[in-house]
Amino acid sequence: LDVIEHLPNPVSVLRETMRILKPAGKLLIRTPAWQYGGSSDPTYHVTEYTAEELTRQVNAVGKDFAVQMTNLGRIGGVYRDLILIAQRTSG
Repeated sequence: LDVIEHLPNPVSVLRETMRILKPAGKLLIRTPAWQYGGSSDPTYHVTEYTAEELTRQVNAVGKDFAVQMTNLGRIGGVYRDLILIAQRTSG
């Protein structure tokens, strides 16, 4: 949780995650949502995502990963959180 926004190359991490995830295994991503007018943490966040951008990035990793749900809400931090669940569809 709250890691993908810090990565300089999140696609490579998503590819490795897909590779090691068991068939039908699920990946949960939670990240601060992009905010109009600026970054919620410009010092440490490489990227902040909209739901559409994060979904597109996860789907681009490969046909064996399917986004099942995205949600925007507050889980208990200072940021609005973007939550995405993706499942590995085959082995």
